[in-house]
Amino acid sequence: MLKLIRLATRPPGAVILLWAAMAIGLALVASPVWAQQVEPMVFSLTPSGAGATRTLRMENPRSAPITVEVTASAIAYDAQGAETWSPADEDFQIFPPQSLIPSRGAQAFRIRYVGDPSLEVSRSYRISLRQLPVALPEGESGIVVGVNFNTLVNVVPPDSQSDLVVNAVVPEPTGGWRLSLENKGTRYVRLTRTAWTLSDGDRQQTLDGPTLFGDIQSNLVPPRSQRELVIATPPAFDPAKVAITISAPPTE
Repeated sequence: MLKLIRLATRPPGAVILLWAAMAIGLALVASPVWAQQVEPMVFSLTPSGAGATRTLRMENPRSAPITVEVTASAIAYDAQGAETWSPADEDFQIFPPQSLIPSRGAQAFRIRYVGDPSLEVSRSYRISLRQLPVALPEGESGIVVGVNFNTLVNVVPPDSQSDLVVNAVVPEPTGGWRLSLENKGTRYVRLTRTAWTLSDGDRQQTLDGPTLFGDIQSNLVPPRSQRELVIATPPAFDPAKVAITISAPPTE
């Protein structure tokens, strides 16, 4: 019987899994997986046309072949930035959907968006490349290490724009500011790609996104959605008087 174990330490964008076959015998530990790569891990598609297709490439540096399955999930974000996934394979053509990648070989996967071609706002998805568990020979026990790569793809309509505004700034009792944000635009925005200009009438300061949001786990704010988060208090500004202007690049 295979038992699934998750490791807390993992390379960025990947989930490391251990399939442990419990039996009496010598434990066989798989070779390191950190060198496995998927490129690109983050990309954008258009709802139609040539830009609706992208190729993902996965490398297998191991001394044994691996079997990989590719699936699509739509992402819903709550006000704290947590993700909920739902199956969305019908929105994509994935070829091949499953592949045996030889030892020290590579496989290209063609990803094509075939969902609503007349999107009004951008949509976010995870394209997951999941290594399938392998069956150990009868009578052997061991631990087989597998990797799941969850790439992020945004399907972005032409001419869509983000419009991020601050609806409220409230000081936290334990320090910092609680921000109520709203993206009124038709395109997602990454908080780490923004610049924030703070002014209270007496002073003005511009802070970049990585300075303010470099430690948060999810920095993507979808279109027509709200987000709440706490940041460290910028020095010398009164939250009751501060005015905030946000600028973001039109594309990434």
